[in-house]
Amino acid sequence: MNSGKQMLWTLAVFVLGLVLGASVINQYHKKYLASMVEGGTSAFHEHMKRKFMADLDLDQAQRERMEPLMTELHEKIRAIRRQAEPEIKKLFEEAKPGILDLLRPDQVQKFKEMEAKRKRRHESANATKS
Repeated sequence: MNSGKQMLWTLAVFVLGLVLGASVINQYHKKYLASMVEGGTSAFHEHMKRKFMADLDLDQAQRERMEPLMTELHEKIRAIRRQAEPEIKKLFEEAKPGILDLLRPDQVQKFKEMEAKRKRRHESANATKS
């Protein structure tokens, strides 16, 4: 095989590896984010807590003392969110007509699908809390 063909095959294999690698990483991140969303706020808070402690490189004793502080913080945040939720819903409902006016018909459909999915997720999360 001449050197031009070898170079072309090498480049093709390199590009294929790059595309496959990017695809695998993309799928991993989609699944990871989906697990955060499906797990609700508790999964997200747990992830953030672990990341926070790892980034600070806390030793075991510090982690044990930090755990209840982070749990208390997250409970307080949840209480504030629950209290503000009706007002936030009202703001979204007030903004919705303006948003819909800006969208093309295909985007309106997508918006409604996104809204339905969010509503189902929210109802599912509330059902598991009960």
